[in-house]
Amino acid sequence: MKVFKKIMALLIVITMIITMFAGIAFADEAEIIASGTCGADGDNLTWELDSNGNLFISGSGDIGNYRRSSTPWGDLSSQIKTVDISEGVTGIGYKAFWNCSSLESIVIPESVNDIGIFAFKGCSSLKSIEIPTGVTSIGPYAFRGCSSLEDITIPEGVTSMGWGPFQSCSSLEDITIPESVTGIGLRAFEDCGSLKSIEIPKGVTGIDEYTFSGCGSLENIAIPEGLYSIGDGAFYGCSSLKSITIPESVIGISGDAFSGCSSDLVIYGKSVSYAE
Repeated sequence: MKVFKKIMALLIVITMIITMFAGIAFADEAEIIASGTCGADGDNLTWELDSNGNLFISGSGDIGNYRRSSTPWGDLSSQIKTVDISEGVTGIGYKAFWNCSSLESIVIPESVNDIGIFAFKGCSSLKSIEIPTGVTSIGPYAFRGCSSLEDITIPEGVTSMGWGPFQSCSSLEDITIPESVTGIGLRAFEDCGSLKSIEIPKGVTGIDEYTFSGCGSLENIAIPEGLYSIGDGAFYGCSSLKSITIPESVIGISGDAFSGCSSDLVIYGKSVSYAE
């Protein structure tokens, strides 16, 4: 009888433990709290947001273009923590993830070839992002105000970056720009206060207006032979820049290109060149 009671007591304890862990498992299991369509062609793409803040997008074609208050996830934007875009999606539309302030990570598939205007503007919790090799264009202000973004690699294949794609990415310390890039829009890295060095690809022919304005930590920049112009305010307020070498190919430098830089800045150039 005593043995039977002990066995029963042990079974009760085991049952309680199993029930407890099962409850934890069910508590952690995310539920779908909202869903709908988000395709440029309507229902070509669908989305689901779970209770843990994970947004899943699947289908084929482009994500639609939206006004800042008209995205399919609308008032739920602040709850989105991760975005997982499936293979088959080809483009990220205008303001698709505008001000998703809690967004920390995103998976972009190789099928994506275009990142639209203001696509991730104001995603202030986003720390890093991997742009797939299929992308050829990064739209104006695509990552503007992503203040936690620390590093980003732009893949070979991207040929152009619009106006201000990384403007006010105040934590950005390192960025790799491939040789395929031939155009960098104005204000591209304006107010990237943590950026310390950058190498301009050989195919770029001009540094546009205010490209590096407000980059107060910028110490080194490599300007390639073949570049022919440096625009107004290009290095305005780059107070940590101590020296810069202007290639012989440069035939135009705006009078305010280096305004607000340190009085110790030394500009090097070949004799009888424009830099001289």
